[in-house]
Amino acid sequence: MGIKTENISVGQCVKNYKELCSLLDDTIKEGARNRQFQHKDWERYFSFDKNGHKYIITEIYSEPIPKVENRGKSEGSRNNYKGIYAEIIDVLLLQYLLKEESNLKDTCKIYTTNNKIAEATGIINCNYRTAFSNQEKFYNTVKKEFDIKTNTYCMKDVFDMIKTKIREIVKASLDRLQKSEQLEYESCYFVYMSPTYRPPYKSELDAIHIAEEDTMKEMGVEHKKQIDNNQKLSKEFNNKVLKKVQEKFTYIQGIYKGYTISLWDDFEIKSDIEIKYLMKKLNHLVIDSLCDKPPKIYEKTKEENGEGWSGSRNPFLKPWVYDRLSNKYIQHCNNFINILCNIKAKNISEQIINCKNRKIINGLTQKQREDIHNNFANKLIDQLGFDD
Repeated sequence: MGIKTENISVGQCVKNYKELCSLLDDTIKEGARNRQFQHKDWERYFSFDKNGHKYIITEIYSEPIPKVENRGKSEGSRNNYKGIYAEIIDVLLLQYLLKEESNLKDTCKIYTTNNKIAEATGIINCNYRTAFSNQEKFYNTVKKEFDIKTNTYCMKDVFDMIKTKIREIVKASLDRLQKSEQLEYESCYFVYMSPTYRPPYKSELDAIHIAEEDTMKEMGVEHKKQIDNNQKLSKEFNNKVLKKVQEKFTYIQGIYKGYTISLWDDFEIKSDIEIKYLMKKLNHLVIDSLCDKPPKIYEKTKEENGEGWSGSRNPFLKPWVYDRLSNKYIQHCNNFINILCNIKAKNISEQIINCKNRKIINGLTQKQREDIHNNFANKLIDQLGFDD
């Protein structure tokens, strides 16, 4: 038997949940999760906005929307699985969310981030988050611990590869699970105050939105997607927004994006052995995919820049080109991928945090500069026909 909508009207403001249940002749549910299921069912009959405890009726449907019954369908049709990661990550993500939900008390909303999900599901290991937040310390740590002597652009390329991979896998999984009505999620912000982070208060969130609007105007950007799809623009945009927010809230050290997630269904809890097996399988797939990228970057860089200058490198090439043309570029990238992703890799989080923070030089080394200068001068002398 459905609910009764005769006692509500479009534009009506109902003061609280219990009063709306009474008007709909529906049962008062106990517990946040049960109420969320109930709200989902109400949305088949009418739409509403919430303002605190109040419910504002925005539309009433002449016929209820048919209920989608997911149970009993095959996994392929139910979840619309795509890609090599889908079936594994979807299961692991739900297991992680169930665990997070069990720790909640007053709400069933789970607050999390791409990186937390990635670590919990085996996309990355425990080193990544610490390394990403302390890149100079991480660079100096691996030089000492793993004897990786390379320019910083090799490390930066790997961070970019992993960050992109995390975003692609996690976002696709959330979209699939939401489409199949197993969960509901929204993007949100977190503010960071060492050593913790939390969702922003209303005044802080308002300041973030205002800062974003002002920064978009300053940068001449009309749509947010222009920034999201451009790493260089995104970094510039985020730094400017943070500075504007810090003018009002000096204690905020960082602003991060994440998700609020609510589960809509009960799921089978996997055993620890099953979860570890799936994590290992996903981890191998991710590492294999990441290790395919450095050779492609190397070949593309070589094709675009070539050797030139009679077998020597062009002295006017950008610093990152030299790193990517190094005969050890692929090997060093694979080493970084292993340190940051392999779930069996050594935990060096403490070493990173305690490492002396020597400033990374992003340009060429002094020896490289001298070699280029000497090589350029010698070539020029040869071309002009001067004798020694």
